[in-house]
Amino acid sequence: ISDLFVYFHTGNSYEHIDAEGNTQIIVDLVIYDSEDKSNIDAFDAAYLANILNPNNNHIATDCNARYARFVLPMNQGTNSRIGYQELSEVRGVEFPMYSYENYNTQQYEFTYLVGYGHCNDNTETEIYRVNDRLIKQRLPIYPSTTISNPVIYSKENHYFQEAVFVPDPDGDDEDDGVVLSLGFDSINNKSYLLILDAKTFEEI
Repeated sequence: ISDLFVYFHTGNSYEHIDAEGNTQIIVDLVIYDSEDKSNIDAFDAAYLANILNPNNNHIATDCNARYARFVLPMNQGTNSRIGYQELSEVRGVEFPMYSYENYNTQQYEFTYLVGYGHCNDNTETEIYRVNDRLIKQRLPIYPSTTISNPVIYSKENHYFQEAVFVPDPDGDDEDDGVVLSLGFDSINNKSYLLILDAKTFEEI
């Protein structure tokens, strides 16, 4: 049992067995909740009409979205309460991606997200719910709970779709590869393929 929340997109999930032989299922996903757990407008905020004309609650809901980890103990009763750990200091994120080919259902260390800039810059904007940054986040290796600083890629007046990680077939590290995203230059009204070095998170 957990507190009320809503989610659209999951990250990775995997099995962990501790030193005592107890099994936990680690589940990472982007969650939306609210302070009083009773007014979660994540679905309502996703309607086009509300994206174009959001109210304060829609904006607050989106800006409260965070990448979170649930640890599900397999040796406890069905009525056990569980909480979650935030995996990044950045809120207003979505579309978690990772090295699926090599780390799906395995312990992993990096995720790549898109972020809503207005949620983290503390600035007012007429543009709402646009992905104006990509985020590389190093994750704590369970049972560690230490949150690392994110690496953020952004470019003024450019917007990005969800990241896709493509591993280097000759690489040794989890983040050896490239991150692909469809970018949009709103000044020149052009789309383009953005290619980032996944390790440095800089353009290639």
